[in-house]
Amino acid sequence: MSPFSLAANNSFSWRRRRIAKERPAHGATSFRNSPPATAAPQFLYEYWCGRGHGPNLRAADLRGQCDIDETVLRMRRAPQPVIACVHGAASGGGFAIALAADVRIGGESARMNAAFVRLGLSGCDMGVSYFLPRIVGASVAAELLLTGDFIDAARAQRVGLVSRVVPDSELESAARPLAGDMIRNSPLGLWLTKDCLRMRLDAGSLDAALAMEDRNQMLAIRGANFGEGVRVFVEKRPARCQDE
Repeated sequence: MSPFSLAANNSFSWRRRRIAKERPAHGATSFRNSPPATAAPQFLYEYWCGRGHGPNLRAADLRGQCDIDETVLRMRRAPQPVIACVHGAASGGGFAIALAADVRIGGESARMNAAFVRLGLSGCDMGVSYFLPRIVGASVAAELLLTGDFIDAARAQRVGLVSRVVPDSELESAARPLAGDMIRNSPLGLWLTKDCLRMRLDAGSLDAALAMEDRNQMLAIRGANFGEGVRVFVEKRPARCQDE
């Protein structure tokens, strides 16, 4: 997603609201970034000259920033897994959206960077400082955030930023079976697994992580689909899961 494509952002905002209402509906969500907006530097220059600089900064600007942040929060809180298919340049906001996904698949042309730092801003925005060190480690994250340099698809796979790299033309065909593998599992199981992964990022200790896992297993074992899961394992057939 281009960081300053208003049409793309509005479309994603609608989608995020729809996802958030579907708790805990069965499914997985994937999205593919658009080509970068060549007008982005001009957009920022006009913003800086018009009202984003110095004494012209307004409370509405902070509210707008917080609204953008809400996209990332809703992606993480949605019960459905989110798969990002990245091709071409994902810069700034596009990079942040990709990081907020549960799984990232890179096209061979994919290149990502924290563009904000090259525009006189902090390189950390929209949760990038939270996600990136957790995904690639502190040293690689610091390199990318402090330089604003691009990371290409091959290196992104080596450092774990994307789980696989495929030709650009095969991005969606790679995402579909992955989503299918996810949604053959029970909706509650998916939700609890994603929720536990999210909470584990902030768990203060092994004890806290184990407590979260134990809670989720007790919830799942009393769910409608546990018995079905056992029968599927024994009978070697596709699952017929119920929404819970």
